[in-house]
Amino acid sequence: MVMLPDRHRLNKIDKLHDGTGITFLPSEDTLNYQLESGLSHFPYEKEKEIFSCFLTGNVEKFDQLLEEIQISGISLGPTASSEDQSLRYAIAISAAIACRYCVEGGMLQLEAYSRCDSIVRTMDETANILSVDQWNIYLGKLRELVIRMREIHSGPSVRPEIRLACNYVLNNLHKGITVTQMAEVASLSVSYFKSVFQKELGITPSAYVMQQKLRYACQLLNSTDQSIANIAYTLGFCSQSHFTKMFRQVLGKTPSEYRKDNKEI
Repeated sequence: MVMLPDRHRLNKIDKLHDGTGITFLPSEDTLNYQLESGLSHFPYEKEKEIFSCFLTGNVEKFDQLLEEIQISGISLGPTASSEDQSLRYAIAISAAIACRYCVEGGMLQLEAYSRCDSIVRTMDETANILSVDQWNIYLGKLRELVIRMREIHSGPSVRPEIRLACNYVLNNLHKGITVTQMAEVASLSVSYFKSVFQKELGITPSAYVMQQKLRYACQLLNSTDQSIANIAYTLGFCSQSHFTKMFRQVLGKTPSEYRKDNKEI
């Protein structure tokens, strides 16, 4: 994101440091471009204000900041070879940063990254990214992230140790995950971990692992043409038959039936 430049401020910035003692100077070409185009990078402090809304779930502050930006005239400019490409870069980068703030604020990684992927995928499928309607769709998706973070903060809190274990599961769905490993990540004894986990989430650790594996399996069945055997292997099942058995036991249908039913919808 970029804004109208403050020439006096630019004149005061005579050197920048990266914390290592090495001095970096903005190139003459960079400064000339900013002055001639009337554009410079979006102010860092304002960026921090906006992204902090994702951390805290502050919807009112997010709406206020967007309104301030519109009123002040801050806008996106040609930071790439074309205005279209500039906007696509801005969307992809800001979506990625926003989702990482959500993870820091307590959203599970799988949900955060899935939401980020959805935003980028929507952008990729959009031919005219410069239209006002498409821009509003994008802002709406970001606002949904802030609302979701408010829900997370207003809901029952999960103990940090249990959240660590859940994130471990979501980051290792391709492996065989044991309750012992989850307890080690949470720094709790196995017996105490199992008791606390069920109390916090209302489900046993083993059932949670299976639930998340099958949830991801459903995503793969819906969004890819991977074979059932390959999906079973990807998710760490010992065989396709075991995967099919667990899938049917939990969802009431085989993976093939699930894929067929969802493709017909």
